[in-house]
Amino acid sequence: MMLVFTTVHFAACEDDSDTQGAHSEGQDKMIGDWKYNQPYLEFKYATDTIRFGNFAIAEKEMKQLFLEMATEKMGNYFTGIEFVSNQQLLVKARNAAGKPLHIHAGYVKNENLMEVSLDKDDIAAFMRERAAMIPAISFNYLLSGKELTVYLDKTYVRTLWETAPLKNKLSGLLADQMIPGFGEMEPTEQQKALQGIQMQVSAILNNIQTLKIGFVLTK
Repeated sequence: MMLVFTTVHFAACEDDSDTQGAHSEGQDKMIGDWKYNQPYLEFKYATDTIRFGNFAIAEKEMKQLFLEMATEKMGNYFTGIEFVSNQQLLVKARNAAGKPLHIHAGYVKNENLMEVSLDKDDIAAFMRERAAMIPAISFNYLLSGKELTVYLDKTYVRTLWETAPLKNKLSGLLADQMIPGFGEMEPTEQQKALQGIQMQVSAILNNIQTLKIGFVLTK
């Protein structure tokens, strides 16, 4: 979820009669404080059921489960994004005790892409060694009046999964949850288990037909 919270790729629909003016106007509308409103998900799978090891869940149930979890977790911790300037933004969150957590970031964007780089000191302050896992990430967006929908698509999610540090870390987390006694296995057996999990995740990604996952902000 931290990946979703902290980066932006924007692809705006602009008026062909005045592309330069529309782009400038859209850019001006971005500056300011955007409050988190709700999670966003579009998901379509090749079959009615998603299977992962011994776990199986219907496509509709998967979408409902994600939205329920995201509504709770994002609502508890993520408060929004402030676009301070054309080069700087501030990710706004809070910890379990309600204390504000602000993460500074620099960003570079062109007409269709914004790449955000989190401040290393800010992110390391509360993620410690896991901070190194967070790369610069690109999001799609839809801007409609005072509502901004920001999301990752299927292609980019797969790109993130194939990033070696993330892939290894996430595989380990899944193994700890799914395989009893994983931590006590011999290294060779652990490696086989991790490879099996990675193959299953890749197969699931291959079967995803539509994926847009992110959040909605309001100004």
